[in-house]
Amino acid sequence: MSSRVDHFAKSPVGIYSLVVSLPFFPHHLSYKASIDYIAQNLERSYVFTMVNNYPVFKPVFHLYINAENSELVSTFETGKPGKRIFVQIHEGYCDSSDDHYPFNIKIKSGTNWLYLTPDNKLTLDVRLRAETEDGHGVYIHYQGYTYPTPAMNAIFDGSGSAMEFGETEFFIQPTIETDAPKEGWVNNKYFVGKGRFVRNEKGVMGAEYYISMVM
Repeated sequence: MSSRVDHFAKSPVGIYSLVVSLPFFPHHLSYKASIDYIAQNLERSYVFTMVNNYPVFKPVFHLYINAENSELVSTFETGKPGKRIFVQIHEGYCDSSDDHYPFNIKIKSGTNWLYLTPDNKLTLDVRLRAETEDGHGVYIHYQGYTYPTPAMNAIFDGSGSAMEFGETEFFIQPTIETDAPKEGWVNNKYFVGKGRFVRNEKGVMGAEYYISMVM
C-alpha cells in the first residue's frame, strides 16, 4: 500500500475524500476492501484529493476556445514594463464531464487581454459571452497565467501544433454567471482550470482547459 493511502486509511474522513473523487467507485465495498480499491486506483485517478480540511477537486467541464476568425488587434507598450496583447474571440464551446453537472454551451464572442511581463510570465484576462443549448445567456470571466515554452511559442508562430498539459504552469480561475435553470449550479461556485494552447488539423489556433470545481 502506498504511503499516501496508508495515511488516508487511518481516517474515515480521508477515505470519503478519496471515494468521492474516484470514478465509478463500488460503494458496496467494505472498509478494508475500500482501502484496497483505493490503493489500486489512486494513481490512476485524475483527481488529486487530500484529507480532512483540504479541498477536493471535482472535474466538471472542458472548455475550448477556437481562435478561428480571431485577430491580434494590437501589441503596444505602456508605462508598465512588458507588452499587452488584445485578442478578439469569436467562438468556442464547453462540454460537461459529468451528467450531474450539465454545462454544454456555445461561446459566441469574447475578448482576451494578455500581458507578457519582462520575466516571461504571460497573464490572461478573458471575458466570454455564451449561450446554453436552450438559449439562456452565460457570462464567463477568467484570469490566469502561464510561462511560455518553446512548444508554446511554436504554436504562436505557426511552426508547431501542440503542447502537452503540464509541460509548464498554465492555470485559470473562472467565474460564471447564468440565469439558465439547468446550468444554474455554476453560479457562485469556485472553479480552477488547467490549460494549453493548440492548433487543429487546419492550422487554426485554440486554447483548451479542463475545469474542476472546488468542493
